Amino acid sequence: MASIFKNDIVLKDFFKNPRYFADLVNVILYSGLPVIDPEYLNIYDSEISTVIKNHSFIKEIELRRDIVFKYTNGNESKLIGIENQKQNDRFMLFRCMSYDSIFYQRQINNLSNDNELMKVSSAVINWGEHRWQNCDNLYEFFKVQDIEKISTSNFSILVVNVLDIDYHLFKEKKNYDLIKTIQLIYKFKGKPKKLKGLVIDRDIAIIVASIVNEENEVLKNIILKQGEKVDMCESLMNFYNQAVNKETLQKTKQIFKHFYPYEDSNVLNNLTKKQLDIIFTMLLDQEPLDKIKNITKNVIN
Repeated sequence: MASIFKNDIVLKDFFKNPRYFADLVNVILYSGLPVIDPEYLNIYDSEISTVIKNHSFIKEIELRRDIVFKYTNGNESKLIGIENQKQNDRFMLFRCMSYDSIFYQRQINNLSNDNELMKVSSAVINWGEHRWQNCDNLYEFFKVQDIEKISTSNFSILVVNVLDIDYHLFKEKKNYDLIKTIQLIYKFKGKPKKLKGLVIDRDIAIIVASIVNEENEVLKNIILKQGEKVDMCESLMNFYNQAVNKETLQKTKQIFKHFYPYEDSNVLNNLTKKQLDIIFTMLLDQEPLDKIKNITKNVIN
């Protein structure tokens, strides 16, 4: 089953800007050389549908690519597609093969005598914190022996790990900040103080939060409360502190309900982690309820 990258819509929207897309492609395909000029890029229909015709049947196939641009510079025209992944997908190789094949088939269906087929270039970007572990070509997938290669067609895909992208090669600052921030968060996971001094635009911070913490809206909400510039160290510190406080609160409430089943454990809400730790210890030591009242500063009826 294919893995689903739930928040890749933010990446699609961001890289629909020809400048950011061209800069990304130049880095991951051409080592930072300015081969693709954004002036000659036009967004291309990512809805992939084509009809395969045969004398005995007609079959329609529909798929969707993440991002596709058409590049036209003089007599050169080609399609450039990017697929965004967060987790390893064993069958990504075959999905990309289907995408490319349908793009070629659609061209063939509409080909006139004056037209030539456009080349299709594709890349898969793995935005996850772990490097790609699956096969990137058919020979490897099927463990094709050398003697079989002469009669077996091969197909390969380019997989680029976000961890391996050299962000120093980017010309666009937003691309630079995006990749650098993701790499640093993965590198120093759980150590937000290592990101001290890292301040980026809020729109980039939102994309970063969507990628590194896609299941949780808390980090995005923390970022949205900041201004146009976001201190990532401060945001992550707040995020981790909230997570720790939530865990400590749940643990303390469980013990509280054990010793005082008829009391309202909500009196523990909004306390600091330090206060919760003190109460937790007092509960384990079976301290009197009056002492706990002094910590909560609430009257427990």
